[in-house]
Amino acid sequence: PEQVKTAMLAVNRHGWRPAIHISGDKALDAVLDAYEAANAERSIVDRRWVVEHIPMVQPDQMDRMKRLGVVVSAQFQPYRGYDGMVRAYGKDRADRIVPMRELLDKGLNVSTGSDYPSTAANPFVNIYFYVTRNTERGAVAGAAQKISRMEALRVATLNNAYMTFEEKLKGSIEPGKLADFVVLNADILTVPEQQIRTIRPQATYVGGKKMYEAGT
Repeated sequence: PEQVKTAMLAVNRHGWRPAIHISGDKALDAVLDAYEAANAERSIVDRRWVVEHIPMVQPDQMDRMKRLGVVVSAQFQPYRGYDGMVRAYGKDRADRIVPMRELLDKGLNVSTGSDYPSTAANPFVNIYFYVTRNTERGAVAGAAQKISRMEALRVATLNNAYMTFEEKLKGSIEPGKLADFVVLNADILTVPEQQIRTIRPQATYVGGKKMYEAGT
């Protein structure tokens, strides 16, 4: 913990922004202690320091992150690892891993990624898991942590843009933003839940120009 604190004090003095890989809740306490020490020297509240993964985050830690303006880079570890998590931690703890419902209800900005190459770079699997909490093998990994399709879509788009200070430039289709978007083969807000993870892009536009078209 002291090494982490020393490092974060240096990071803050240089004006850098960390994104630390964290798996366990004890490790998250150590990182938040370091972030708070840095904040005492120079405020980090509006600088969107990142915590990466934090699958086992606890409610009191969410409160600490909220006070510091920390943003969360989340993934979907239980989708493939739930059975092992149940064996290692018990079902109650495993059902709270990646607690998206709690994180959003706390008012935290949560973005999402695939953690590629650990898993496939397919954002629709992330969205599918957040909406259904269904695992790859068909179990339900904590139904209480489900979020809505629109919430999951915002997590994967606008919230990612917020993490990189680009929410006024990208993340949604609006006048004045980059014309970067995909055309999908199904409506992610209305297809049956089981079909969300099989959605595929039919075309990709960058700067308003078509850069990819399925079948070509």
